[in-house]
Amino acid sequence: MSGGPAFRTGSIAWLLAHEFRLVWRGLRQTGRATRRGWVLAAVFLTVTLLAGVPLGLVLRGAVVAIDPVSVVIGDAVLASFLTLMVSASLAAAVEAFYQRGDLDLLLASPIAPRRILTVRAVVICVNVFAGSAVLITPLFLPVALIGHPAWLATYAVLLGMALVATALGLTLSMTLLRVIGPRRTRAAAQVLAAVIGAALFLASQARYLFSDQQVGLAAALITRASRAGGALPAAAVWPLRALLGAPGPIVVLVVVGGLAFAAACAWVGRDFARAAAAAAGTGRAPAKAAGRVRFTANFFDAAINKELRLLSRDVPLISDVVLKLLYLAPLVFIALRGAASHSNWALPSVVAGMTFMTGQVSGSLAWITLSAEDAPDLIAASPVKSPRVRRAKLAAALLPLTVVLAPALGLLLALSPAAGLAAVGGCAAAALAGGLINDWRQSPSKREDFRRRRSGSFLLGLSESVVGALLAGAAGLAAWSTPLAVLPAVLALFALLGMRRSDAAIERDQMAG
Repeated sequence: MSGGPAFRTGSIAWLLAHEFRLVWRGLRQTGRATRRGWVLAAVFLTVTLLAGVPLGLVLRGAVVAIDPVSVVIGDAVLASFLTLMVSASLAAAVEAFYQRGDLDLLLASPIAPRRILTVRAVVICVNVFAGSAVLITPLFLPVALIGHPAWLATYAVLLGMALVATALGLTLSMTLLRVIGPRRTRAAAQVLAAVIGAALFLASQARYLFSDQQVGLAAALITRASRAGGALPAAAVWPLRALLGAPGPIVVLVVVGGLAFAAACAWVGRDFARAAAAAAGTGRAPAKAAGRVRFTANFFDAAINKELRLLSRDVPLISDVVLKLLYLAPLVFIALRGAASHSNWALPSVVAGMTFMTGQVSGSLAWITLSAEDAPDLIAASPVKSPRVRRAKLAAALLPLTVVLAPALGLLLALSPAAGLAAVGGCAAAALAGGLINDWRQSPSKREDFRRRRSGSFLLGLSESVVGALLAGAAGLAAWSTPLAVLPAVLALFALLGMRRSDAAIERDQMAG
């Protein structure tokens, strides 16, 4: 390949060009991805024109003072973004060790493993930066262009944070591989990434988790900063100054991020080939049975046991479920505080939140349980009818959720029988609705394909969210003991029935898949 020494064969620039060429080729060849890109672009443009531009016109004369309160708020916002970036980079860094693709071929080539790892790390960093930039751009870019061009330095700050987050992700992933071994690292990293991602939400709920005397970590920091008369450490002030366009802090943040990124690549790159080989070995190792496997003549029991065993091995799904269940923790504390203070709004809010989250978790479990099947021909040739197989799969998807929710529902029943009964009914309806939607609207494929996709179709997720929101409203109103709960419940029923399909139609889709 010609083009100068920077792009000589085997160089980092040459490998990067190859990676991005593959990404571009994949986008051009996938019609569904192209259509989704146009939809996302339309949504992006709509939000920019209807919300971003008016916001920019309103804020074009605004002035951000560099005072203690602004510094604390700015640092908190950047810390929140850094938390999300670290979560995403950790998950991607671990997958870099386990996903094969062309990795075996590259590691067998004369190219240094550290160079291969550096290229993978750059791709991770670009993805992390792009995700954060896309998130803020519809509202932020019009504000910056209309009245505050210096604020465009925010993108440079995000780049420095993405470099730091990627360095942390690489360091954490290699540390996990060395401490707990490759067999457990993938599961541990997925769960850890989910916990880190949920930390932002959990921190935002501190006001509800603790008493009024215990809350105020952020309030105490702001109060202390205000009393300090602006005498804050330079390191605390620099992030806000960088966001506002000061060149010195921007250069420092980007350079620090670059040095952290280079140090992490150098440290992880030394053992990248050995760690990747160990991770590959875990994928080929036979799975160990947990205890003695017992055969049963009952089809329903055998099918449930098989699906539960497969669910327990699906690390991405487990991390997704753990992330959603973590959101239930603040609701339990809200229920406790609301019952203690006799707040009228607390328990209905908890019931509504639990109902909606139950529907989301149920949808995730049912989606992969009902649609993912590596041996559809074998099941189709069995003497068991398809509806019975689907019922067993649905029962296996809902069983773990029932076990997890039982303690929280029991606590609610003890605190308030009326709210507890509303929660039991709402959660049961949401779980069943999420399962039925995924039963009626299956997208058959192999389980490995589902692990790569990580999520169902957009319309399926939208349907689950709409029905779940209606059921959540019904359950919350029922906990409030108002007859208005009937209205969203009826709407949810009609929406659910609108998704229903016959057994014959479902079987045709299964055969086509």
